[in-house]
Amino acid sequence: MPKKTFLNLSEKQKDKIIEIALKEFSEHDFKSASLNNIINSLDVTKGSFYRYFESKKELYDFLAKYASEKKLTFIKKSISQKYVDFFEQFKSIMYSFLIFDMTFPVYGRFLLNIKYYNGMEAFLKEAISEALKAGTLSSEFDRDFIFTCLVKVTQGVEDYISQSTGTNREKLLSMTPSADIHDDKGLQNIFDKTIEFLKHGFGARQ
Repeated sequence: MPKKTFLNLSEKQKDKIIEIALKEFSEHDFKSASLNNIINSLDVTKGSFYRYFESKKELYDFLAKYASEKKLTFIKKSISQKYVDFFEQFKSIMYSFLIFDMTFPVYGRFLLNIKYYNGMEAFLKEAISEALKAGTLSSEFDRDFIFTCLVKVTQGVEDYISQSTGTNREKLLSMTPSADIHDDKGLQNIFDKTIEFLKHGFGARQ
């Protein structure tokens, strides 16, 4: 947790510290990221910085939680409508992941580096539980098994997108943010095939 001194700063000052620190950690892993670079960019003394955070690790942990919560909030707002069909909801989640990364590339790079999404696991598991209760998902499988498979399939689809289209995560992060990603026929086809695959595996039996 950041110190009270940091929490008492104005939103503008807090945002400046967060953005500069995120940029450093998005470009380097934890070990090679330089706290001195962050402090110099903020134009403050080391003493002043340590009034905000106890250590580099405390700053890093704070950023991980902050960035992942920002992404989760974005995704929830993007899929605010109540989906009757779980698979359409999941497709919307996949799109929202990409659009967030394109809209906030520094956050996207940082979260990609640390592979940490606070709250996302609970959010997706809750959606799976609701779909199981509604009968949209087959009761042959338990929630945690479905969750694990969805995560692995999503990772596999990301690899496939990279190999088949040359549009890897880093390239997406450099693209202009736009809802037009929904109109990309290549991505649309890949996502549609993914959803059909998942329906055959986890969909309720007719």
